[in-house]
Amino acid sequence: MILKGGFKTPGIFNFWRRGWFFLLALALVACIPSRLNLPQSPLFHSLERKSGLIVYVGQDGNIYTLDQEGKHQTTLSGEVTAPEALVGRELFFQFPAWSPDGRKVAFVGFVSSGPIIEEVTLYTVSRNGQDLVEIWKSSEQFPFYLYWSPDGKRLSFLATAPGASQATLQIVPAGGGEAQVLGTGAPIYWDWSPDNHTLLIHSDKSSASEDEPLLAFLNIRAEGKEPVEKKLDVRPARFQAPAYSPDGDELLLAGETGQAGNEGLLLLDKEGHIKKVLASIEGPVAFGWSPDGEWVAYVNGRDANSPDAPRSLVVLDPQDPEGTRTSIDEVVVAFFWSPNSQRIAYFVPSQGTNTASPDSNGSSPTGPELYLNLHILDVRSKKSLLVASFQPTEDFVNFLFYFDQYQRSATIWSPDSRNLVVSARRDQGKSGIFIVEASGNLESRYLTNGILALWSGH
Repeated sequence: MILKGGFKTPGIFNFWRRGWFFLLALALVACIPSRLNLPQSPLFHSLERKSGLIVYVGQDGNIYTLDQEGKHQTTLSGEVTAPEALVGRELFFQFPAWSPDGRKVAFVGFVSSGPIIEEVTLYTVSRNGQDLVEIWKSSEQFPFYLYWSPDGKRLSFLATAPGASQATLQIVPAGGGEAQVLGTGAPIYWDWSPDNHTLLIHSDKSSASEDEPLLAFLNIRAEGKEPVEKKLDVRPARFQAPAYSPDGDELLLAGETGQAGNEGLLLLDKEGHIKKVLASIEGPVAFGWSPDGEWVAYVNGRDANSPDAPRSLVVLDPQDPEGTRTSIDEVVVAFFWSPNSQRIAYFVPSQGTNTASPDSNGSSPTGPELYLNLHILDVRSKKSLLVASFQPTEDFVNFLFYFDQYQRSATIWSPDSRNLVVSARRDQGKSGIFIVEASGNLESRYLTNGILALWSGH
């Protein structure tokens, strides 16, 4: 049995690792002025060129898609909700994930009876709501993170069980079939190679009997056979998700440089050999490649227990790391590259006292509330623009806790790099999905009720 409710904030990630960016950020927000709420406007949205689709978790527990105008809504989980399946039980859904080509969505369904989760099922479905496939089911463990292979033929996921100290990394064919356990960790992060059969794994604890962190390649070319593990000769620093370059020829991770225990952001070849140190680091670091592979961005700061520590978002050329750099000296807690590699969306916390939503009637609860300021950095001009401020939903905050891992598998950017989708709190306990225009020329607007939304890659 699985206790209902535990799935929202996976306990498999140690709290200090889950929150080191946010803990530091919250210690610093007192000196940052509050901003306005997300505005909304009905103007212009019907004239916009549509780009991709948005998948979101509705407040009713279903998974939907719609376009950026808020039209053409499709219920992806609709075929699951047969009345006979709900007698005395509740059915709800979480954790949607787009396939790389944007044609399918994977998501997790939960069946509960009172406070107990009785059954968990992994589904894939076409973006039009057709071809629903049940690909994995369990009454003992549940998935909380889904990550498609680059070719969309397999789905990797993390699953945990009540009382477990570690998560299991598993893989299953996207059309259904036998799942394979690839490894365990607490926590565990990974990136797919573009070759579709190699994973780069980072785990703080690779097994119940080992305390040493693990950095390794995992080859899963032969389906049904045991994966072949090859450890990297690098001692990791404090980071979460490793990253393949878009072409698969290089790797990014953080580790010891070999010089008196110094740590750095490292560029490695695809065999795992260090090519160069891109930057010296101190404390936790999170990073990501631009989609075209020409740039690397990273956030670095000292320990979250040092509130006076400097923090910044840095953008550099991995082939010329000592050349021109862009540095944003703010308390950046998460960032996401635009698909065209020209912009970076980044989030800075702000403490405000007004929790009124975009369609507020003017009343608001008392007491400080956390807001996020969304900025857009133009990489070439190095100019930054504040485009929106909002109070995030709990699910969106959880998404940002692990933004470096989610960068590998999801995006909040539209495919044409013109808009972003965010999930914000509204009045009377409601949560909404909002479209933010990246240039800042148009007001942000409310789409629909929901707790988390992601844009398709195509």
